Amino acid sequence: MAEYELGKWNLSELAKNPKSPSFQKQIKDLENQAKKFEKNKSKLNSKITSKQFKIILQQVEEISHKMSKIGGYASLSYSSDTQSDEATSLMTQMSKLGSEISNKILFFDLWWKTQVDEKNAKRLMKDTGELKEYLTYKRLFAKYALSESEEKIINTLDVTGISALVKLYDKITNVYEYKMKVGNKTKIMTREELTNYVRSTNPKTRETAYKTILTKYTENKGVIGEIYQNIVLNWKDEGIGLRGYKSPISMRNIANDIDDKTIESLLSICRKNSTVFQKFFLQKAKMLNMKKLLEVILLIGTLVFSGYFLYSNIPHDAVQLEVFENQMSNEPEPQIEYGNKPVFMENLRFNHKNITYFIEPTCEPNRRNKLREAVEIFEEIKPYVKDKNCNVILFIVYFQFNFV
Repeated sequence: MAEYELGKWNLSELAKNPKSPSFQKQIKDLENQAKKFEKNKSKLNSKITSKQFKIILQQVEEISHKMSKIGGYASLSYSSDTQSDEATSLMTQMSKLGSEISNKILFFDLWWKTQVDEKNAKRLMKDTGELKEYLTYKRLFAKYALSESEEKIINTLDVTGISALVKLYDKITNVYEYKMKVGNKTKIMTREELTNYVRSTNPKTRETAYKTILTKYTENKGVIGEIYQNIVLNWKDEGIGLRGYKSPISMRNIANDIDDKTIESLLSICRKNSTVFQKFFLQKAKMLNMKKLLEVILLIGTLVFSGYFLYSNIPHDAVQLEVFENQMSNEPEPQIEYGNKPVFMENLRFNHKNITYFIEPTCEPNRRNKLREAVEIFEEIKPYVKDKNCNVILFIVYFQFNFV
């Protein structure tokens, strides 16, 4: 396997050496600009012109851009060497500066999200060009925003809270050394070096590399687990407890500008069609002649099917089904109240004995015939309805009935 010598990032386009006067000047200019921006607070009202709004918006963009440059310098310097005391110190310093700058311009963000009505928002966004998308996105978080003082507290505490935990995790895990046998030699590697073997074309090498990583994390599961737990609790307490998000995934959905219903629909379809993935990997295992993968897939498939079959065969109250065709007519169709009990849901239990259907005149002949065949099957199974296995039979009929 080819070996590569790691170089160093050239970050001079973001900022100069942190010890240089130019870097300190960058920080000072940013602080002064943020302090000056606070004077805009008195201008924010419902009568503000689109021109004034655009000027303020450009100031926000400029401050954010400058902060991202020096913040990016600190972040990338730290990422390249998490064990460097100098890089760690700079990262902490820039995190604190970022919090202070955010708190100074926070009033504009909250005003835009929570105090501007839709009519004025559309008026003000009209001439903002490409920033319109950004402004629209910001308003998605309106209902989850807190008061200015509360938001400032969260920004301030994040430096020594969630951000500090992430930094601690990086410091701990990036110092790990991994021992792995490569050929006839045992090598001691960093995580980055071991990653090369994770991507090896040799399946056994990939497996060994993965196990080597997992073994090291297992050895340190106590402290790593504690860090993860506190990050999750912070996420939950702030997002759900304070801001009022529906669920942890809702927080991520809104951040990604996707509504919950879309994700729920996506997950539902994936669950219903999980067999497609199983078939894909099953075929892939056959083509690659990987017996082990094939065995795992078959085992998982067997367990899933067995679990569903057992659940489907739990005895339920018997019901005598009556199936009849409802011909198209001018008479009102009889309504059946379903209440809270499921129809064509789990175990296909019904709270009534009539299944009504009709075939539209525009229905294609072959689909019409299949539909009639499905109903005939319903008719044929009447003698077996009282049997505890009727749910399995109905399940089969249901799929024929719905996928014609």
